[in-house]
Amino acid sequence: MNSTDYTPLPLPEVYCPFPEDFTTGPHPHGKAAERAIFDVFNSTGDPFLCDLAARGPALPLATHGASLFLGTSPPALRAGLMHLSFLDTIDDWAEGLYERGDAESFTSARETLLAFLGRARQILQGAPLTAADSPMTKFCYHWLQAFIDLDPQWDRRRMNSFMWRYLQSQLWDLDLARLKSAPPLEVFIPYRIDSSALESINEMLLPLYGLQVPSPVLEHPAVRRLRQATACWCAWLNDVFGANVELQANVVSVGLVMVLQRELGCGWHTAQDAAVDLMHKEMTTYLDVKKRLPQLGVIVDDHLARYMHQLETMMANYLVLHTIDPHINGITHET
Repeated sequence: MNSTDYTPLPLPEVYCPFPEDFTTGPHPHGKAAERAIFDVFNSTGDPFLCDLAARGPALPLATHGASLFLGTSPPALRAGLMHLSFLDTIDDWAEGLYERGDAESFTSARETLLAFLGRARQILQGAPLTAADSPMTKFCYHWLQAFIDLDPQWDRRRMNSFMWRYLQSQLWDLDLARLKSAPPLEVFIPYRIDSSALESINEMLLPLYGLQVPSPVLEHPAVRRLRQATACWCAWLNDVFGANVELQANVVSVGLVMVLQRELGCGWHTAQDAAVDLMHKEMTTYLDVKKRLPQLGVIVDDHLARYMHQLETMMANYLVLHTIDPHINGITHET
């Protein structure tokens, strides 16, 4: 299919019962946080990152990005935006390694990614930077340091695990691009949770809002299912609303809509409807599990209640962001 030979998919009605507090206006600390992140970009001396600092990322950090973390302190907002920037930048950088699409570029990209992963794992475990480190390794270090500065006592083990799985998924992305294929649905779902990095975003909400939820509570099967449902719902929202961008770019997608289109042997609109149905089921699961937490042995104290509120607000704000941002949804004529 040529990029001009398709009719954009309309943005679907998506079930989200939670109120949003998203605002497109300036965040009081947004510009300062954005400048701090761009200073990190420029400090690496890397042309790719310096250019990104000069032109700004596709997601306006000081407005749209900052609106995802309303009510946070300036250091927390900086850490939150640093996290979003790190994820977006790694995705763009990794894809750029093999954009030519030939065998040599895939081989070179794999070697570069493996080298980065080796050092990234050491950085996650607390290793210092060295003069020989790559710009992306330096960015990884500064990303981690933003959270250490925010809360030196924060237990980062879950975050490290989520981020390590996300970083490893870049190799899977590379291989799928090389093969020009996508995994079947039962393989896609756990893969997408890792490649979206949304579990790390869920985890990030704890230090950002100063929430002290004990590890045994977070690791309780019911609470883990709430967190997983949030990650799935947000990842699939990105896939559903981002389908137009991928169709226009004429790429082999590993998004949910395209996976379902191939899995079900149906058209784009039917696959989109099926994806929205899966999102609805995840939201229903979230609501059902949340309602039954006391019966499942979970004591819902103030910190856990506030954490669930932040998960719910994030889902609602995520929906607003994906609805209004043409860089995400590909509907440039809508305002």
